[in-house]
Amino acid sequence: MDYLDFELRIAPGSGRQYAVSLVKSPAGVATGTLQFPYDTIALEHQLRGLELAVLKSSTLRRDILTASPETDSVSDFGRQLFGALFADQILTAFRRSQDRAQSERKGLRVRLRVDAADLAALPWEFLYDPSEGDYVCLSAATPVVRYFEFDRPPEAVTVQRPLSVLGVIASPSDRPTLDVGRERERIEQATARLQASGDVRIEWLGGSTWRDLQRAMRRGPFHVLHFVGHGGFDAASGEGVIALTDDNGRSALLGATEVGRLLADHHALRLVVLNACLGARGSGDDVFSSTSAVLVRRGVPAVVAMQYEISDLAAIEFSRSFYDALAEGLPIDAAVAEARKAVSVSSRSSVEWATPVLHMSAPDGMLFRFEGGRQATPPAMAGAPASGASTTPEPAASTPRPAPVEPAAAPPVAGAVSARALASGATLRPRPWQVIVRFVLSLVLGTLFAAATDEFAFPGTEPGLPFLGFFVAWSVAMWFALGTVGPLQPRD
Repeated sequence: MDYLDFELRIAPGSGRQYAVSLVKSPAGVATGTLQFPYDTIALEHQLRGLELAVLKSSTLRRDILTASPETDSVSDFGRQLFGALFADQILTAFRRSQDRAQSERKGLRVRLRVDAADLAALPWEFLYDPSEGDYVCLSAATPVVRYFEFDRPPEAVTVQRPLSVLGVIASPSDRPTLDVGRERERIEQATARLQASGDVRIEWLGGSTWRDLQRAMRRGPFHVLHFVGHGGFDAASGEGVIALTDDNGRSALLGATEVGRLLADHHALRLVVLNACLGARGSGDDVFSSTSAVLVRRGVPAVVAMQYEISDLAAIEFSRSFYDALAEGLPIDAAVAEARKAVSVSSRSSVEWATPVLHMSAPDGMLFRFEGGRQATPPAMAGAPASGASTTPEPAASTPRPAPVEPAAAPPVAGAVSARALASGATLRPRPWQVIVRFVLSLVLGTLFAAATDEFAFPGTEPGLPFLGFFVAWSVAMWFALGTVGPLQPRD
């Protein structure tokens, strides 16, 4: 899907008022004022309630289809946030832009440039459009991204399949233990079909120290880094951290700046996925304080991070749809939107679709340009998709398949018959030279055997049978015993 851009910039404000500028849209530019609906205490209460709602929704029974108080509170917050941001001229421009995008059969990418640090960490993914009756980011037609604009915007890299993913799982001994096997298994499960089809290849980091990571990145190239582990926010340094391990297996906290330093020099790396708590959480004083924002500033074109804990089921569903959409060549924001939809549909009572946060600096969201079409699903997978995988047929490859290469024929051996000749039902005949060789050998062998047995007599017979009789008998026997010398030739 192609997209038009609807780019909003929220400037630092005073009190609860913030200046909003529509800097790019199909309907032109506009200005407005964001009157934030919550004071500090009320906002803290709302944010705690949202986090509890997300965590609780992950444990609800799958057959509960009715709205719960928690989901009602989430949609109420989303309405308030939408009404504050899309007010007056901004809302009018948004509706006109939606109409324009729809008439051109395109999507409308909502790019948020939040320069107000105290608003940057808000869960903007909960924006709820009351006229549509749904959350804005749950449609691939209106993906919501946290956007950073730089002087040198990143460009998509050309990739020859498969998409190469480096998987990193870190479970320090002095922190709550992660089930490393389960974490790895759920990513393998989510990408099983893509790996089988040759669209994605995952390599797992053997260790979990920063030196192991540095060594692996040199060995690359890798297009995606998928990290599973512990994360947080270090108030002392004012930035996000992830927990790798030291040589003794204990925590080695690596600040976002250090992580960015390790990854910045690898041009092929276009995407980092941080499945770590608070990977998208920053301070209220610096827009570039969360781990994801720092990595984008250090040159990674896109980072998907988690603002809440995510359950196994939601993580598997998100990863499956996300990597599938990426392998199809969709822009990163469209891939995230598709994955959000998958999580929301797989569990109607869950609001975990809002847990992932996308930070990006790629203007059009394109991270990869794949050479050729997708490979077909292997026959073993075609009739039986992985559990929970989509049963929608894969689009046909745009490039024709090469003709199968026939194996080189083995050299003929004596007595061998062409399988193709037999399959065609052709009548076989010996070549002339075969007849001559067979005749000469029969005479020679007949003579030798006759000479050797001329004086031999079977019991009850007279010795000294004529030599000619033995010669004829042995020659006829040798004629049939020799058979055909060399391969037969099909008769025309």
